[in-house]
This record gives sequence, C-alpha cells and structure tokens, in this order.
Amino acid sequence: MTLFEKNIKKYRHEDGIYHFSESKNYEIAEEYYEKFLRNNQNISYDMLSPVGKHLSLKFEELGVPKNGPVFEIGCGAGQGSRKVLASGYFAEYFFTDASKELVLITKRSVDSYHEFSDEKVRYGVMLGEDTSLLPDNSISAFFLFATLHHFVDWQYHLSILAHKLSKNGIIFCTDPCLEFAMMISLLFISFEKRMSSKKNSLKPSDIKTMNAYVQATKFRGNPHIEDKSKQEDKHMFRADAFYRFAQGNNLKLHLFPNSTPGNFDVDGVPPKINFYTFIRNLLMNSQH
Repeated sequence: MTLFEKNIKKYRHEDGIYHFSESKNYEIAEEYYEKFLRNNQNISYDMLSPVGKHLSLKFEELGVPKNGPVFEIGCGAGQGSRKVLASGYFAEYFFTDASKELVLITKRSVDSYHEFSDEKVRYGVMLGEDTSLLPDNSISAFFLFATLHHFVDWQYHLSILAHKLSKNGIIFCTDPCLEFAMMISLLFISFEKRMSSKKNSLKPSDIKTMNAYVQATKFRGNPHIEDKSKQEDKHMFRADAFYRFAQGNNLKLHLFPNSTPGNFDVDGVPPKINFYTFIRNLLMNSQH
C-alpha cells in the first residue's frame, strides 16, 4: 500500500465513495443535472477521443507524471471527467464534488461508456477547501472545469493545490475570461442603443437578459467587492492575474485556446486560430 493510500484509506465508506467532506446541498435542483446528463449522452466516445488524445499529447509534452493519482475538483455532471478519462494518460482518477448526488450522476455518466475502466476510477465527496486533507507532493494533476470561480479566495485555494502536486504536476483550469465577457457586455450595450436609435424596439425579455449579463460581468469582474460569499459565481478572471499568481508561486503558466470536441481532428490537434479571426467570428456571431 502506498503512502497516499494509507493517508486516504480512512475516508472510504461502505458505499465505496471517499467522504473527505460532508455532502453539500445545492440550490439548483438535481433534476436540472439529470436533464443536463441526458442532453449530453449523445456525445459518443468517438467524439471524446480526439479531445483525450490532445490532452494526452499536451501532458506528455509538459512531462506530467503518469503514475497519478489525479483529482477533479467539482465534477458536476461529469462532462469534464469524461474528457480526462478519454486521455487514458493516468493510472488512477478521482472525481470529486461537494455534493454526493452530483458525484453519483458523474458515476452514471462514466459507467455509460464501456471504454472506461472501473478499476482506474474512484469517487469522492469533497469541498474544494478540504483538498488540504490530501498528502503533500502526491498528486499528478488537479482538474477544475469551471470550478475556480466558485471560491472567494481563489489564490489561496490554488496555492494549497500547488503544495499537493508531485514534481512536474499540473493544475488544469477552464474558467470565464473577463476580457471576453467585457467585450460581449459592450456589444450588448451598443446593440441596444443602436436599435433604439433606429426606432427598432427589443423585447423586454431580451433587454432584461442582456442587462443581467452586463451586471453579472460588473460583479464578477470586480475583485474589490468585499462579500461575494453569498453568490454561487464570484469571479471572472483576467489573464494577467493568473500570470502574477504563477510568478509568485514558482509555477509555469500555459494558456490554451477554447475548443469544443467537434473542433479537434482525429489526431487530437485543436484548430489553429489567430486573434483577428477570433474577434471577427465573435463580432459576426453577436450580430445574430
């Protein structure tokens, strides 16, 4: 038994799940996630495989240790979990969430693919703040798919994860970009004014939706608001904030472009896209 196994053995309950924390009840109904899971069941393994190949190539390039274990923090309905599993890179996978119900939904999602090995996968109930319970220098990778913005003090949380990483380990995050949200907000504001100047009225529901997005950007993009603890979504991140954090914690930072499974070729290579093309596509899409 490894030192890591000895440290976490006490958290394993009779239900086969590791209970590092008390399960948290979410305000969003479980039925919402069940519906989300059903809507994503049409994502075949053939669609996940190119993403997995790309992740595997990137892990290999960065020299990430394969012997694991790896942890996903906030697995939700398992959409990110399946991509990580499709890489086939690591020896052992832990998928955790603050809610046991969501952990079980992820388990059902993973179990629906015969390509994934049960022997490699474990599940746990864990608040992100309780990653401090894990042994230092023992984790090959942490995955946070749209999770980091839920933490009030995200820098402190990332610093804890950094101490848990083994040599050449990584913290892999996907999260909202403030620059993108500000651009969309400005487009919403200018669009409403443009329509009004041409005496074309928008539906009140459309105006309400656009205003809500603008207000959310203002709230989540402002790091100086003192009490964000009562809001589920707390941050939108600037790239330079991550650069400063990485520099202060002796970490190397790599930024990757947004891509969906359908955008990868069969060899796992994401599309080449420059900034001009990105902005052009964004403006074109906003006009619809």
